[in-house]
Amino acid sequence: MPGASSSLIDNGWVGRDLLGAPLADGSRLSLRFGANGRLAASAGCNRLSAAYRLEGDQLQVVPPMISTRMACPAPLAEQESRFLAFLGSVTRHAVDAAGRLVLTTAAGDAQRFDPEPAPR
Repeated sequence: MPGASSSLIDNGWVGRDLLGAPLADGSRLSLRFGANGRLAASAGCNRLSAAYRLEGDQLQVVPPMISTRMACPAPLAEQESRFLAFLGSVTRHAVDAAGRLVLTTAAGDAQRFDPEPAPR
């Protein structure tokens, strides 16, 4: 999709669910793809970081993913584990007509993220 790569970089993205499942109470998914080739993310507890490769609509999160090591309650720990597994299998990205980021795996699993509201 034209312009998808440029709108992906240095913008914050927020997930309202995880692959269609509700998020743990009070949590949210967040992503930011830096122009420096680093991804910063959170699934509601720990902060995550990894390198990424972007070529056209192809996207790969490059292992290893680095994470803080806070003790998370079980629902958040499980959510984080599922989110990390998803990020590790992402192969494509697009920004849809509504301006949402869509990350897709080779298996066809898709996760949508809304643009993060600008700080006031």
